[in-house]
Amino acid sequence: MRPVSIPTVRKLNIIKQHLDASPPPTLLQTFRDLACIQLDPISHVARTHELVLWSRVGKYAEGDLEQLRFDDFHVFEYWAHAASMVLTEDYPLFDYYMRHYPRGQSDYVKRLKAWVKEHADLKDHILNRLAEEGKLSTRNIESISPPEKHTSGWSSGRDVNHMMDYLWTSGQVIVVGRNRTERLWGRADHHLPDWTPRHELTPEQITEQAIIKAIKALGIATEAQIKHHFTRGRYTGSSKILAQLVKTQVITPLNVLKDDGQPLWKTPAYIHQDDLALLERVEAGDFAPRTVLLSPFDNLICDRERTEQLWNFYYRIEIYVPQAKRVYGYYVLPILQGEHLVGRVDAQFDKKSQTLLIHNLYFEDNARVDMPAVRQSIETLGDQLGATDIQYTGTSL
Repeated sequence: MRPVSIPTVRKLNIIKQHLDASPPPTLLQTFRDLACIQLDPISHVARTHELVLWSRVGKYAEGDLEQLRFDDFHVFEYWAHAASMVLTEDYPLFDYYMRHYPRGQSDYVKRLKAWVKEHADLKDHILNRLAEEGKLSTRNIESISPPEKHTSGWSSGRDVNHMMDYLWTSGQVIVVGRNRTERLWGRADHHLPDWTPRHELTPEQITEQAIIKAIKALGIATEAQIKHHFTRGRYTGSSKILAQLVKTQVITPLNVLKDDGQPLWKTPAYIHQDDLALLERVEAGDFAPRTVLLSPFDNLICDRERTEQLWNFYYRIEIYVPQAKRVYGYYVLPILQGEHLVGRVDAQFDKKSQTLLIHNLYFEDNARVDMPAVRQSIETLGDQLGATDIQYTGTSL
């Protein structure tokens, strides 16, 4: 297998993720190259998808993203490696699992099927109201008077929430808008654009296409890392398909080597043939570094084990850790400087005062930190958030 160094893998990954100093991509191109962007309700600094996009695109207007999501529907919300925004043009990669949800013969699947059958009137009621009104929040649906035979209502909304989750996972409803954190639901067949691809793929075809998208997003990755990325848990027959892709020269196996010449991983890593020329350029020194802050759920670092292996950077989010036991802080943004993860910023955005608070900065041992570049990245984040002030409450910079 062709040998490749760890620094080369890091640089290639950073370039493929649009985190180097190359000209920034458009919002849509970012989605196409990352394949998915995770969603998370926490907005201690900003929503994670907002941070992921800002890290790559730079300052952008919220309205541009809203148009992409809810006017043009170039992206929609569904499960990838977590709840995410994914491309509508990739709809066939998700459609099979929508149509076959829930699958299997486990006790959970049997209970869910029985529950849905028992509550068929609730399902029909929700779909009919969405057809009539276009979009509704779960709260709106809960407030709708149920059919007379349900004199006790919808179990204080629990049944409605459970049914909405089923309808979303099975592809019958989609998120068609947001009222702050509240999702607005609509029928998928009423809101997805006419150009949405509708051809049906087999699980093996889905796996092949998902493998290619994951490899391209990661630059270079092992089978385990591919399966942990993008459509996590849905890579049917991945080993056989990887072997076929190698045979047809769509992908090339690589041996990632540590400084001592020993393999980093026991299994091959793979690169797409389209990126072989880029690999050679990176090995020849073609890499434009920059300093940028990352979301805790950023695509570059969402595989924590891979992050430790490639960057020697241990990162865990401490949201659920009691304050007294936190090492770094509630919501900490890793600092990417060139090819290295050099530290982290404990930050918070106070919306009431429009102030970006920097509670502390932490740097890795022996890291050569470009402090002016770190400060500039913090200032550009403040600009994106609309901050009128930046306060360094626990540190001076």
